[in-house]
Amino acid sequence: MIPKTNNRQLAFVSLTLIALPGFSAFGCRSHHPAATRCDVRTLGSVIDSVNQQQEENAELAKFTIYMHEFEINAAPIDDVPSVLGPETANREPRGYRLTSAGQDHVRAIAQQMLQMAASDGGRQPTVNVVVERSNTSKLSSTVYQYPVNNNPQLDVVRRQMVVSALQQLGVSWAESCVMVAPAFSTGLSASESATAYQRATGIQASSSGGFRSGSGSSGVTNSR
Repeated sequence: MIPKTNNRQLAFVSLTLIALPGFSAFGCRSHHPAATRCDVRTLGSVIDSVNQQQEENAELAKFTIYMHEFEINAAPIDDVPSVLGPETANREPRGYRLTSAGQDHVRAIAQQMLQMAASDGGRQPTVNVVVERSNTSKLSSTVYQYPVNNNPQLDVVRRQMVVSALQQLGVSWAESCVMVAPAFSTGLSASESATAYQRATGIQASSSGGFRSGSGSSGVTNSR
């Protein structure tokens, strides 16, 4: 006696028979005649090339001299003379000298540029040295004189200082490769800086204005 089979069972069996050949075609190592063979690539081999390209692009940021690598400009913009004016001989603008860290950075840039020129048969490298455009100067015509203004005159003096330093270090073509421009890499905002500091030190600001670490009380406490 042949057992009865309902329509639902027949449909399930039919779908199974249809799907089995299709499933056997999948898989990178399948040898089914209908399968497409593909090689398994090493983990990370695809993203490595992207990371390498990003690292090469980021190398140009090393040739940027940032604002914090110069001395603070405490004088208002109105008190900073133009480098092209006759009064330059009697008055010097403030904030154009490099800090000790800035001097070390300029030395490293000069060494790198000389190495690049030597490896290319003495040809001038195509990289540019960027002096970050300043925006920390006061303006005497404002009410509160906040140090948040651009200062093109100071930027020109800072650029000339960097050109002179590079030339003394052997980079004879410095006049043609140093420019004033915004920095390639953007800085952190106040909230981003606070978050990064908290993650690095484990210190968090409490609601009472002090600091706390973990379950500690207010006051500066380090969890490490």
